[in-house]
Amino acid sequence: MSQLAVVVPRSVQAHLESLGQVGRVRPTVGGFSNTTFLTTLGSRSVLVKANSDETKRADLRREAGILRYLADGEIPAPVLVSLGETDGDADDGTRWTVVVEETIEGEAGLSLVQQGNAAGLGRSAHQIGRMLEVVHNQVIGPGDGLAAEELDLGRRWSGDRRAVAGLVETNTGLTHSALRVGVTLVHGDAGFHNTLWHDGELVGLIDWEFAGVGNPLADAAWVWWTMTFRRLPASVWEAFVSGYRAERLALLGWSPEVVVEFLRAQMFSLLARTVPESNARKEWLRRLDGLTRLNVPAVQ
Repeated sequence: MSQLAVVVPRSVQAHLESLGQVGRVRPTVGGFSNTTFLTTLGSRSVLVKANSDETKRADLRREAGILRYLADGEIPAPVLVSLGETDGDADDGTRWTVVVEETIEGEAGLSLVQQGNAAGLGRSAHQIGRMLEVVHNQVIGPGDGLAAEELDLGRRWSGDRRAVAGLVETNTGLTHSALRVGVTLVHGDAGFHNTLWHDGELVGLIDWEFAGVGNPLADAAWVWWTMTFRRLPASVWEAFVSGYRAERLALLGWSPEVVVEFLRAQMFSLLARTVPESNARKEWLRRLDGLTRLNVPAVQ
């Protein structure tokens, strides 16, 4: 029996084998929301993401659609190799959605964070800001082959809010109009944790499962929160603002009220994808509660 058969559900294995000769399975750093691993298909080094949960399967389909849209563009997103739907696992009939992407060689952004070099992090944050401005200049229309209802962030956030209604206080609704405005591409989970680097240059913007069409402030708010959560120096956030341009953030309507609302929406989505009674659910509830104590900076 191959190592692949031991690690991966049989129907996922069969799908991969239909694409080519499968090599040794290797673990990834992160990727906890899916069955995620590295391997090879023939001579091609690939990342595989698979899930059997209906909501997360939809997330993977969305990511595949976004990667097709971004192909051959200036955004360093992974190249989509395959999107597959299995017929059902041989043991229990479970159906899986499987996304296969070419790997991008580079150092994980969280490695830079762990090294703790403030000056280096500032230079990197500036690049992330510049790249997100490029992302937010992408206007997706009905002719781009992506289903509008699947990409509408406002609609998705409202659905996720309803899904967690029994887990959070009733007064934590999503009411701000900014959440329902925007026609540009939004990454949906932006920050150091979803970047890859080589020789100080940003070479990969990865994990597009939460992408959609909406207000770019959603990405900027999430970048700020992830930096705050990881206790990065204020100078790192300021470098991001410099790269993205403070005037653009101000024009989009950056304010403490709006930022917290976007963070709440994102956390509802993550909470809706957790398993009941799991440590992940408890942690996101804790982080959601902490939003009331945030001190959101002004942009200048």
